[in-house]
Amino acid sequence: MRAFDSAMHLVPSRKWPIVRASVLSADCPQACGYRRAVVTVYYRYPVSGEKYDDTFEKPFIAPESAKDYAEQLVKGWTLSSA
Repeated sequence: MRAFDSAMHLVPSRKWPIVRASVLSADCPQACGYRRAVVTVYYRYPVSGEKYDDTFEKPFIAPESAKDYAEQLVKGWTLSSA
């Protein structure tokens, strides 16, 4: 039943447009110590002439991997939803 409920929440997203987003910045404030490292990516994307800003987080086990990932995501780099 859980799988069905999860799948039903995805159905409306099939009609969403495919857009390209631009990275605004990326950081990894928890990339030290024993806590899990999480990279936060800030990005902007257009839909119907309007611009929207959003974020996503990507967890890493190794803080050094998180730091490397964040450093690769430079401002202006393009992300795709497809």
